[in-house]
Amino acid sequence: MSIKRYPIILCAAWAACLAAVAVAGGCASRKQAARVDVLPAGTILAVDSARRADVCASFRVPPRYVGKRSRLFITPVVATADSTYGGYPEVVLDAPIYAKKKERAAVLLDATDTVSAFALTRRERRDTVTVRYGATMQLPDSVAGGEVLAVLSADGCGACSGIDTVPVAGLSDLTPLLAVKDPWLEPDYVPAPKLRQGSGTARLQFVINRYDINLRLGNNRAELDTMLAALRPIVADTLASLDSVHIVGVASADGSLPFNTRLSRDRANSARRWLLDSLHLSRNEARKFTVDSRPEGWLPVLAAMRLANDPDTAGVADVLNRLAGENDDVQERLIRRLPAWKRIRSLYLPSDRKVDYAYFYRMRSFNTDAELLALYDVRPDAFSEGEFLRVSALRATPQEKLDVYATLLHYYPASCTAASNAATLHLRGDSVAEARQVLDAFADTLPCLANAKAALYVRTDELARAEGLLQPVAHADSLAHYNLGVVKARRYKLDEAYDILASYADVNAALVALALGRTAEADTMLTALADTTALAEYARALVAARLHDGEAALEHLARAAACPALRERARTEYEFVPYRRTEAFEEIVNADSGERAADSGEEASRDDL
Repeated sequence: MSIKRYPIILCAAWAACLAAVAVAGGCASRKQAARVDVLPAGTILAVDSARRADVCASFRVPPRYVGKRSRLFITPVVATADSTYGGYPEVVLDAPIYAKKKERAAVLLDATDTVSAFALTRRERRDTVTVRYGATMQLPDSVAGGEVLAVLSADGCGACSGIDTVPVAGLSDLTPLLAVKDPWLEPDYVPAPKLRQGSGTARLQFVINRYDINLRLGNNRAELDTMLAALRPIVADTLASLDSVHIVGVASADGSLPFNTRLSRDRANSARRWLLDSLHLSRNEARKFTVDSRPEGWLPVLAAMRLANDPDTAGVADVLNRLAGENDDVQERLIRRLPAWKRIRSLYLPSDRKVDYAYFYRMRSFNTDAELLALYDVRPDAFSEGEFLRVSALRATPQEKLDVYATLLHYYPASCTAASNAATLHLRGDSVAEARQVLDAFADTLPCLANAKAALYVRTDELARAEGLLQPVAHADSLAHYNLGVVKARRYKLDEAYDILASYADVNAALVALALGRTAEADTMLTALADTTALAEYARALVAARLHDGEAALEHLARAAACPALRERARTEYEFVPYRRTEAFEEIVNADSGERAADSGEEASRDDL
């Protein structure tokens, strides 16, 4: 047995209680007929988020428990199945003669009592004495459960040392057993039209006041080829159907508005004819190509001047503000009168003309699973988000599903469903870094990812961050509402957590009820549940142990032992202390995990927790 010492934080509320002590007699070298009682008996202490537990107990010391020349030490320790941890405040009771000897030694020998701060003097040996004890015990990180014991020892008569060990309270922290629910999303697949669109701009140069296209002029060839490159794959694709192409010539501000509008429309028509000839479209297909023109006005000129910090920007801005309701020609007459007009025309009226185009098309929908699977490997670019999700549902293994989600996010990077499911799969496989990488591409403010991000933050112990994500959406999202209750419990806000989870009456709700000491309510919940997972069986074992039904406790614990983590936890669980020395308990906690998992018909996995 190893003994380690840990610092302690005294409970201020009990400091005064340590003075309220009376004493009894007896010598530790004689066999004691009575034992020290602890009140309240069987207390289970809740461990908080800082791994602290408040111990408040009363020790009833019977008459003549130690000799009249002795000193009684009451030393609390934390005990697990195989270790004892000390270093916590103790109480010292001095018998009357011992107290007088100590006083004489202090006067005559200048002796110092090293435990005088905790020493209390008894007055009568024939009375039962009640000693009140209070402290906040800091638990080691390695301790998941166990109990607080009081080691009683004596000194002073020359023949006394250890006397007894009495149980004070149990330690229980059930919150690590609570897990948020997976935000798994698998919407029903309904084939739907896959409408897509694209757009672009071609900056073409024309001979002044002409609309015919000269491929040798400026960068016209490359600009038209860019338009062609956008449309040709759609026309050639057997899975695509072109709905419409709309080409708009943009009229510049310089010159007559009616003239420029007509000229721009004609130039758009020239681009249309060039595309039709290049694509070799039929007359019916050609009808899908339409043209129009749009006045550009003087605002783009003003924006370009502001961008260049041009000193004459204010003059142009003043004209446009005064004539905001007039057309381009009226505004142009005043702008032409500005002293800087020639420079404005030279610098900010481009020589090329803009032709905007937008196109709309649809991809063929895939109506059967066989068609989806056949085309996924060869034409993922033709898939909708819903079709990708259906393929992922058809895949058998987590890695196959992850591969589909990676492809989906490549084509639809804003897909919350893909990100949520991919992160969930990574977390199930303990790949926390990979889950974070997927979710970090999305803002915390997205409600659709609140549950997925909360699950990640719970796994990385960022509980405050998880609660902050879930709180704003919990009223509208039932899963977020439930997970908020779990996160609050993990943050030791047990009353708030129970208010949320009680109506669900599931394993998590039962565990919170147990943490609050509501054993009967936990029993009612678990009795009504058909849940037979390892965690549910462990909760039933805890309830049975608290109700002193040892046979049922061991029966449920045997089923829970399919999960190695729960089997290991059972070794130090306070509720199971009465059974630790039984053969049945030893068989359960020492059973081979593989055999037990096979016997129970379920895998012992992290999902059990």
